[in-house]
Amino acid sequence: MKSFATLIKVVSVCCLLSTGTRGEGSVGSRERPSFHVKFPRKPKSEARAAEANESIANQTLTLGVLTADDLAQGLSIRSAIQLAYEEVLADPSLSFPYPLKLAFGNAASTRFQAQATALEVLLDNALLLVGPQFSSQAHSIIDLCRDYQVPMLSYSATDPTFSSKGQFPFFVRLSHSDQMEMEVVADLLEYYDWHQAIMIFSDDEFGHNGMDSLTNILMAKSQQLPLQFSNKVALDPRASQEGIKQLLRAMQSSETSVFVVHVASTNVLFLFEEAQRMGLMSEGYVWISTEGSISHLMGADVNSTYLSTLTGMMGTRVAIRDNPRLQEFRRSWKALDPKKYPGAATDTVSPYALLGYDAMWVAARALHNLSHIPGARFPFRPPRSPLPSDAGGSTDFARLNVSRGGITLLEALAKTQMEGIIGNIAFDKNHDRVGVSYEVVNLLASKFETLGYWEQGKGLVALESHDSSNSTLKPAVWPGNTSKFPRGWLPSKGKALRIAVPFGPATVAQYVNRTPDGNFTGFCVEVFQRAMALLPYPVGYSLVPYDFQSNSYEDLVRSVADKEFDGAIGDITVTADRAQTVDFTQPFMESGLGLVVPVLQGDPTNPWAFLYPFTASMWALMIASIFFTAAVIWYLEHNQNLDFGGGPYHHQLTTSLWFAFASMVRSQEQHVGTVLGRFVVISWLFVVLIVTCSYTANLTSILTVNNLTPPVQSLAAVITSGSVVGYLNGSFSEQHLLGFGVRRKQLQSLNSVDEYAEAMLNGTVVGVVDERPFLDLILSTDCAFTTGEADISTLGWAFAFQKGSNLAVDLSKAIAQLGESGVLRSIHDNYVPSNLTCSDQSSGASSESLGVEGFQNLFIVYAVMATFACLMYLAVLLYRGHLAKRELEEEGEEASGGMSAMKAKPWMNPIKHIAYLYSLGVAWSIARNIEVDEDETYYEADSQMFDMYDDQSSFNQSDFTLGNDDDSRRDEFR
Repeated sequence: MKSFATLIKVVSVCCLLSTGTRGEGSVGSRERPSFHVKFPRKPKSEARAAEANESIANQTLTLGVLTADDLAQGLSIRSAIQLAYEEVLADPSLSFPYPLKLAFGNAASTRFQAQATALEVLLDNALLLVGPQFSSQAHSIIDLCRDYQVPMLSYSATDPTFSSKGQFPFFVRLSHSDQMEMEVVADLLEYYDWHQAIMIFSDDEFGHNGMDSLTNILMAKSQQLPLQFSNKVALDPRASQEGIKQLLRAMQSSETSVFVVHVASTNVLFLFEEAQRMGLMSEGYVWISTEGSISHLMGADVNSTYLSTLTGMMGTRVAIRDNPRLQEFRRSWKALDPKKYPGAATDTVSPYALLGYDAMWVAARALHNLSHIPGARFPFRPPRSPLPSDAGGSTDFARLNVSRGGITLLEALAKTQMEGIIGNIAFDKNHDRVGVSYEVVNLLASKFETLGYWEQGKGLVALESHDSSNSTLKPAVWPGNTSKFPRGWLPSKGKALRIAVPFGPATVAQYVNRTPDGNFTGFCVEVFQRAMALLPYPVGYSLVPYDFQSNSYEDLVRSVADKEFDGAIGDITVTADRAQTVDFTQPFMESGLGLVVPVLQGDPTNPWAFLYPFTASMWALMIASIFFTAAVIWYLEHNQNLDFGGGPYHHQLTTSLWFAFASMVRSQEQHVGTVLGRFVVISWLFVVLIVTCSYTANLTSILTVNNLTPPVQSLAAVITSGSVVGYLNGSFSEQHLLGFGVRRKQLQSLNSVDEYAEAMLNGTVVGVVDERPFLDLILSTDCAFTTGEADISTLGWAFAFQKGSNLAVDLSKAIAQLGESGVLRSIHDNYVPSNLTCSDQSSGASSESLGVEGFQNLFIVYAVMATFACLMYLAVLLYRGHLAKRELEEEGEEASGGMSAMKAKPWMNPIKHIAYLYSLGVAWSIARNIEVDEDETYYEADSQMFDMYDDQSSFNQSDFTLGNDDDSRRDEFR
């Protein structure tokens, strides 16, 4: 093992001699000795630990720093980091086991120079890279850091894709992420109610990824509010001033006047300068710049005269609130010697310089925390797979070593928590700094004024209270040095809008009409004119006729989408397909597809009109109920009531039927004596009351209201019957009908609304499907038609404009004002009669026959009650028969012999036994209820009652012959 350690030392010395020196060193020295630090993971013994510590006693901890020294901002960042480094070395609370050294590298503003500088720093076995300044540069060297396990601590790379820990595991961000800053921009657009914007972004990873983040945020917000980009312009970071002019000229013709700038390159200064010269920063325009662009305006090389020309610009930047550490930094900053610290000794400090200052302290804290861990070391080793000679093996990349302590240092950085001059510093699981807040600024003269704040999870917060419930920003000064609020778009910039208006056979004069002198009138035209007059700004427009002789509504909408017209007005229905190509205003007219059908006048002299109130099934149910009631009454009464039980059976049947039927119209002479019989009669009379009242009401309706009978009453009936319906040629009705299930051979196109009546009356079609406003006109002028059931709803009529037009949004507000004030209804009534003469007609007959469905529960309840009464009566008879049997057995009459025979084996014939008890019960009832008058000679019980029994179980007929002078016979029976 000792020989192996010796071999490691030799390899380390060789690596030290091979790296050589650089011309830029640590603070106070221009020499930079490359270093090799070797820490075993955990010494196996004390002897090995002592040997390892001895081998690194004279080593250093190198931190690589990449800045853009060709920019004033880069020099400012470099000076801030150098100041922090000196304070770290002077801080007694921090201790390091080895000398701490900075290795500065001038990455300039290009990706290539950033790669070369990073390679040179990594060859010095740097433990950590602080920087670089631009996201595009960070993308170019992040793979080196990952492959050689060197953490990158960024103070200014804001590209949101760096938040992917899986893709960039060695990236730690102290600065903000553009994802959050784009949320601030989106909230600003929503706050000021700007629905469209033009985004200018740098044509690199920084610009594209920021633009994608803002686009996704606006798409999510557009579900509630119409927020979108009307144009996205990529600015080449190397674009010349002439190229920038051409780019701005292309945007001059756009109506949108809100610009969002997300450019981190220096040519953003030329962009603002040219925009100001071309009048794009005058009154009515809005410019919102992200921090990447604002940081260039705060550089020392930007004079106040230039900034004053940009008065009114808005921006977002990380909020750095005043604190004691920041005040102390400013005092130290002003005392720095500009010769030794380029970019220092100025009143304005770039936010990225402050972040660079805190980045140095974060790195020092992480190294300090690791130095107190027993056995913590940071050795380097050659890569496990050296580069082949034909694949870069002879370049400097082959001399790069892998940091075996990089992962440990990465974890220490991610766990670092401290209070910096920018506020509290901590990192989330993606190595992004948490708790970042922003401020909304407004450029006034040569400095930025704060209008309010934005905090994660709260949104915009007022400047005074920092209360999340108060999102009111301070009033801003807008481009042109004015306080007049910009609308966010400039209507046609002096150019009159070309608005298409349809005319031809397919249009209806009440809604759109072209007069002989070429002017347009009608409900739709007047609504458009009134709405345009309500706009808070003047908009010039001209109404251009659009001939419908050879075109359709689909062609009209397509012409607007193809920018042949700026917009179109008229009876244009909003559909899902059309809304994908144009923008519609709020609907100003409710619509939907309806069905109009001709009606046939019913014959009032029909001799069978009295049968119309009920359907055939209802009449059958009534007849069945009468027979059922008659049977129940007879059963309950005939044994005890002479009205229902006297005489032959056919007499009893006719009497019961007469009673049940006649009770519907008059009271009866027959007397109902039993309690159960009265219970059934009362139930039946209640049913009769309900049925007769319904019959009377419906018959009255049929005889007093015209009976209109259309050939079909619904669109569903059209489908099932295979009938032909008409529709307006060129309208969207055809596709809706096909989607509803109507076959194409059932459709007949009609060229105008005037052809509807003729086609229906001559039988060409059984009805016409069209929008309800058109059908209302037909019904208001001709009572030979009525409406059928065709429930196909649409969003209504609206005005169409090109995709992204701001005028559609403003006109929607104006239409809403017309509706709320009642003006819209007044305009409608001027052109379309509101009191339709045939509006009371409904589809089908005015009164329909009543069926069983409306009375089934009533009859079911009655049937249950009547059946219950019959069962109760049967139970009473059986009980009385049981009592009579007992009396006969006790008195020992002759019938007891038969009864004894029955009693001997009752299980032999249980039916006869029950019938026997039933007959006794009937006889008992007769005997107890018959009152014989003096003049009455006799009453003979019906001998047929006992024909069902054999001689053994029957009584003699003579036993039931009762005479007026033979009371003993009555007593004997009892």
